[in-house]
Amino acid sequence: MRLSSQAISPYIIIGKSRLAQELRKMVTIASSTDQPVLISGETGSGKEFIARAIHSQSPRSAYPFISIHCSSLPEELAENEIFGDNFRVAGQRQEAGKKRGKLAAAAKGTLFLDEIDELPPLLQSKFLRLFDQDIKNSLNNPIRIIASCKGNIERAMQQGNFRKELFFRLNVIRIHVPALRERKEDIADFIQYFLSKYSKGNPKRISKKALDQLTRYSWPGNVRELENLIIRLCLTLQKKTIEALDIEIPFNSFFETKEKEIQNLFNLPLPKALEGLEQMFIQKALAECPTRSAAAKKLGILRPLLYAKLRKYGIH
Repeated sequence: MRLSSQAISPYIIIGKSRLAQELRKMVTIASSTDQPVLISGETGSGKEFIARAIHSQSPRSAYPFISIHCSSLPEELAENEIFGDNFRVAGQRQEAGKKRGKLAAAAKGTLFLDEIDELPPLLQSKFLRLFDQDIKNSLNNPIRIIASCKGNIERAMQQGNFRKELFFRLNVIRIHVPALRERKEDIADFIQYFLSKYSKGNPKRISKKALDQLTRYSWPGNVRELENLIIRLCLTLQKKTIEALDIEIPFNSFFETKEKEIQNLFNLPLPKALEGLEQMFIQKALAECPTRSAAAKKLGILRPLLYAKLRKYGIH
């Protein structure tokens, strides 16, 4: 099966779904202003990609995009990493032997604070300087700030783990990157994009059964997990067509993504709870198997009974 092709662009927002269209709209809005942006979303959903898309479409695109990964920033080295040995006004010469901090490196460009909700409280106070002093007063052309968070930053703020002053400065334009399981209609476009990107020397196509299998999967690792899978298939498969049997995905994570639904089963009468659990087992078997016959065999039931249960639960 050949999917509709899309032009390869470094920071194209993939997909035709409503969520993808809303994401493109917000990127356009954010790129037209210098106001801070706070991007939320699960790990692997593409938050840094969105930040780079905003930068690439903005008037600052000719200047640096500097990323600071807050979750891996050692507290004892953070100030030196950010500000350097001496923070300089943009355009000034750096003294010999002095370390240039990332703040100076981002002059006139964009500073991306990745996973800022993982930043220790002491460092949060230091980051407030980016807004209150250094960016406004020390640089000829203020730095654009974009930050991302992977958790519930509002809850962290309410619990006292994230400074309100920093949150209010960041939360001017808010963009949420949806999880891949929330925009499954875009999976085919993502696959085509990654196939075009990673199989240039040996172009590949994907069969309908393989595409159906990938669409049914819940993708706990989001777009990053899908991209890594396509890279692996492009590197390891010599044939032109990717079949369902070629795809190995850790489907044991299926029930991890259903944790909330499983918890809700305990609030139901036993017959209803058993029906809910049966639906999950059927969905898991369908996701793991290339055909319905194979799914019925895995479940230990006859195929007509599986079809009856699919009709009963409205599973497609």
